[in-house]
Amino acid sequence: MAEKMRAALTRQTPAIRDFFDIRYVQRQGFDFDGIKRLIAHKIAETEGKYTIDDHYDALKIQRETDLKPVLGQKYPDFDFDQIYNFVLSFKKNSTYPGHPNRIKKAIRPS
Repeated sequence: MAEKMRAALTRQTPAIRDFFDIRYVQRQGFDFDGIKRLIAHKIAETEGKYTIDDHYDALKIQRETDLKPVLGQKYPDFDFDQIYNFVLSFKKNSTYPGHPNRIKKAIRPS
């Protein structure tokens, strides 16, 4: 799931399937808090090159063109904005080295 979250946050070409898969396991009760460090590690591998902000509109289109035909009557159960914001929260909470939100340790003079 950490790799799936990294893909949703940093994939060059957006894929609605990432968000659907994350939502599916979230609804099954998966503990994302338990893998926050692993997610941050996976994001660090990309040097924090996020693409999620650039892909919102494309993902909304994919929701209609790629997801709706597959889900059929279950389509209304997929709340894209909810899962998009959930995934986005991992960007805001990332702590890879160099991330502006990373808490830096104070260095005491010897």
